[in-house]
Amino acid sequence: QRRGERFAASYGPLPAAAYLERYGFLPRTGAARRFAAAAELRFELREDDRFVDDKLNVLYENGAIDGDDLESGYVEACVGGEPDPEVLRFLRLACLDGPDGFLLEPIFSNELWTFLAAPISPENEGAVLKLVAAEAAAARDGLAEPVSGDPRYESLRRVELAALDATIRWTEAD
Repeated sequence: QRRGERFAASYGPLPAAAYLERYGFLPRTGAARRFAAAAELRFELREDDRFVDDKLNVLYENGAIDGDDLESGYVEACVGGEPDPEVLRFLRLACLDGPDGFLLEPIFSNELWTFLAAPISPENEGAVLKLVAAEAAAARDGLAEPVSGDPRYESLRRVELAALDATIRWTEAD
């Protein structure tokens, strides 16, 4: 670095809350600002799902969870519109049920993770959209209380609410 040259630092792609918690600021420009315009949601496999063991096995066999996490079957996602493709795979797997359950048969297990990159059936994709919409709406309702005081927290709240609204709109558009 020479004197007078521009200096840039990258803090990496993080959701807005992580920037504020770790570094005490919210990005205002660049790619970091666009990524930070997200909210965090957590999606889990249902313990009462009759296919939960098969689904955990698919996640493990495809590196989505490791042996230490074999019982946990969840994904945390940053959303601000359409979820990440890997999150969509997880959600399609989590919502796999009924007539689509045949895909969990051992004959398909080696290919299932690949299949999950695209919609499986109208029923499965509808269940995914319903799940994302419900989680985003619940998170939005949890953020409804106004934040007073530090303007950084008020800005964070606005960013997270906008991200959740964008995610809800995405579920309604598909």
